[in-house]
Amino acid sequence: MHRSHLLVQRHPSPEERQQIQQQMFEERQHLYRQAVDHVERVVDAAVVESLARYARLNEAGDNRIAIAVRSQLGVLFGRRLNSEAALADFNRIVDTVLAGAPGDVCLPANVAPAPPPGWPGWLARYRGCLDALRGPFGLPGECFLVNGGEVMQQPGERVLGQRPNAE
Repeated sequence: MHRSHLLVQRHPSPEERQQIQQQMFEERQHLYRQAVDHVERVVDAAVVESLARYARLNEAGDNRIAIAVRSQLGVLFGRRLNSEAALADFNRIVDTVLAGAPGDVCLPANVAPAPPPGWPGWLARYRGCLDALRGPFGLPGECFLVNGGEVMQQPGERVLGQRPNAE
């Protein structure tokens, strides 16, 4: 005689499915942010390339690395800066960490070269910003729930683990 050990369960209600989906999204979001934080703290070459790219391609023509640091962090924490108070707190924290930073620049390729930036110092300042922002804003990286699917970044932004295009 053959017995079935199949456990029959009822299907979750729409509310239960929504709750399960939200829990899964929150866990994936946390894991994604941990991965982003790890890359931003460990993979020097990727951070340097990204900051240099932000500096070289600044639309306003301000090629300072300090502005690039602020831009990169603004992308990584973007959704959490959705109120004037949050943005003011973000700016205060970043300004404090970047106070006294050198005026190093990364100029576009078609401009005369500038002295090379002191990247070890910039990496330390950038990671200091991550440390200071962690308390009020959490880990870097944004996830979006769109039509029931997850998007881990905004279109056109650097993919985790992929180096940015040097333009």
